[in-house]
Amino acid sequence: MTEKTLTIRSLRPNVTEADAFRQFESSGPVGLLRRARKGPLARLAAVYLPFQPYRVTIQNGDAVEQMLVAIEAVTGTLDLYQFKDVPGDAETIEVNTANTPTQRLDRVELEAKLRDRLRRTVFRRGFFALRSLQLDLQPAGAEVCVPYWVAFRGRGDRAHIEVLDAVRRSTEGSKVRRVIEAWLAGE
Repeated sequence: MTEKTLTIRSLRPNVTEADAFRQFESSGPVGLLRRARKGPLARLAAVYLPFQPYRVTIQNGDAVEQMLVAIEAVTGTLDLYQFKDVPGDAETIEVNTANTPTQRLDRVELEAKLRDRLRRTVFRRGFFALRSLQLDLQPAGAEVCVPYWVAFRGRGDRAHIEVLDAVRRSTEGSKVRRVIEAWLAGE
């Protein structure tokens, strides 16, 4: 089976492979506990998840809020990425990789998920503060991928993955792991 290599536009990573390796193989009590529970580090790979940027205007009564966000385009379930400006050449790089999901939500599904997320955000601020809520979504440029470092650990037939956001330098939780695991399983 040959993997299809794609040329993608990715946010420029702030974590190198060596940095990710050091973080996943940290010494001390945390590293020892991680290796004891999940097994030794078997492999490290860069994975790129696609996000679609949108310019969003939220009008709630007389209050108007504008922002630039990007929603993950595979399942639409990950946290939104917020930007000050549309990522340009200085913030992005081109990458040739097979490590990116090719199936994506279509524009209608993506915008429905984004609208739902934004409504919930406004609703959490206070139900009684809602006044004629209107959401305007405008695509803001081409899809951009977010790079993640994925550590594969395990012993025998048991495998575990850990994920590090290569832009934010943060360890990711179960949401990102589930998206990557589903993609690896071909779901």
